[in-house]
Amino acid sequence: MVFERACAPEPAAPSSSDVAGRDGSASRSEGRPYTALRGRARFEGVFREGVRRRVGGVTLIARASAPGPSRVGVIAGRRVGTAVERNRARRRLREALAALPVPQGMDCVVVAAAEVNEVGFDRLQRWLTEAFEAITETEESTS
Repeated sequence: MVFERACAPEPAAPSSSDVAGRDGSASRSEGRPYTALRGRARFEGVFREGVRRRVGGVTLIARASAPGPSRVGVIAGRRVGTAVERNRARRRLREALAALPVPQGMDCVVVAAAEVNEVGFDRLQRWLTEAFEAITETEESTS
């Protein structure tokens, strides 16, 4: 008894890694008025030299940096809640920052409190706007 193939195998389809680029990030960063603050040394520099302002459930720490788009890092510590709640707080802050005119030439760290997940998006944007205004007023008065 001889066995033969009834049909030929289909050509292999491209894998998902061939189709989509591997940029290492699942979050959208296109169109944001800032870039990501990366690296422990930069975060520590902002904590060491930056000016702090707390408005509502958001603490903004900022210092002047090179001209160009600002670099922003978002932190949600364990006081915010579980990992799911911390991730939600970071996502909400990033989206609120994307909708705001972030001042140019700054390194900023935004620290979330538990209230970030409890308030409406409009209030969250207002907190960030007020914090940035307070920081820029402080920067202008010290210059």
